[in-house]
Parts: sequence; C-alpha cells; structure tokens
Amino acid sequence: MPKRGSLASFNAPPRNNFLPVDAHKTRFLEAIGLYSDVTLYLGPQKVKFHAHYAILGARTNFFDVAKEAGFKESQENVFRFEEFQVHAFYRLLQYIYTGDYSEENDQSYDGHEDDHELLKHVRVHALADFFNIPDLKELCASKFVNETDPYWNGNSFLDAITEVYSLPLTPRDPMRRAIIRITLDHIKELHEKSEFRELLRKYAELSAGVIEGMLQPGTLDLPEHNHGWANWN
Repeated sequence: MPKRGSLASFNAPPRNNFLPVDAHKTRFLEAIGLYSDVTLYLGPQKVKFHAHYAILGARTNFFDVAKEAGFKESQENVFRFEEFQVHAFYRLLQYIYTGDYSEENDQSYDGHEDDHELLKHVRVHALADFFNIPDLKELCASKFVNETDPYWNGNSFLDAITEVYSLPLTPRDPMRRAIIRITLDHIKELHEKSEFRELLRKYAELSAGVIEGMLQPGTLDLPEHNHGWANWN
C-alpha cells in the first residue's frame, strides 16, 4: 500500500487532448507543443513549429543524419528551412504525428498563402521526398489521383506537371506515375492544349513516361483498359 502523498499514490487525470489521432478535426499543433524538444523555423518569415525528436526520428532519418554529421542546428535542436512552404510543412507534421494529412489549412497560418488544389499534394510529396518518407509519397500520389477529376483540364494539373518534372525524381516515383496515369486517361483532350504540348517538348522524361504508359501500361501500375488514348484516331 503506497504512502499517502507519495508518487506511487498519485492518480493522474486522463489527458484526452494530447496528440490526437484525427488530423482533420483537431488543431493538433497546439497539443504537440507540449514537451517539445525540437524547434523548426519555416520560410523567410521564420514561422515556428514545435516537434519531438523521437517522433520525427520514427518517420524520417533526416534529423539523425544531421546529428551524426555534427551540424550546428542538430546540436541545438533548432532547424531552419527557409525554402519550404508553411502550409505544406504543416501537413507533413500532420502525417508524421497522425499518419494522414488534411487539405484544410490551419487558421494559425492564414497570413501565409496556401497552395491551390492539386499543388497541395505535390508540395507535400516534395517534402516527403526531401525527408525520405516513402509511405507519405504514396499517400500524396493517391490523394492526387483521387482528387484530379475537377482539375485535369485546367491550369492546376499543368502546374502540377511542371513542378513534379522540375524535381530530380525517378520515373518510378509515385507522383510521376500518378501524372502519367491521369495524362493517359485524358491524352486526347490534353494534347489539344498548346501548353501541354509545350510541356511534352520541355520535359523528355514526361514524354518518355507517356509513351511507356501507352505501350506497357502494367509498368506504371495502370489498368489495362479505359484509357483516353485507346480510342484516339
């Protein structure tokens, strides 16, 4: 029987709001500020994010590598990423802490411009590539494909192509495969656009991916039927 007033006799009240699982309904960054041991500064405005080294390390080896290399930032547990977009990094942290991310932006960062439509997934994917988080890259590509229908015929899809093919990614990258899949589904309509034809000329890897997808759909995890190019006369 523990003595009255001892630590063993203390019953802590339940904490139901710490590290919530539902990233879509809870402003979880307020919660993860508790007991944080890493500070991240984003963009030229130096927007501050709090995080936990152990949780970051469970998803990405970036911070361990930085510490092993002896970078000053890793010794102080303060990291600055001026080139990253604030809302995209917010979504990256959502994924790291909850396994998913929301397209909705957090009102705390309303003063910072958010990406439009499909670029939201493209920018999170770029962060996932930088921090070497393969599962997040697959998730971004899946969200991208599922939400493309309203946008494939507009500038949003063309902007996404430009951004993805401007990065040094492999042809098997999930976001590149997603773009090829959508392109093949709507190739006739897209090819009528001069802007799309210019992208084909500008990015040889895009053109090669389209040709490969038409000749060997299975190599890009594409279904064998119901493509726009199948009936292209």
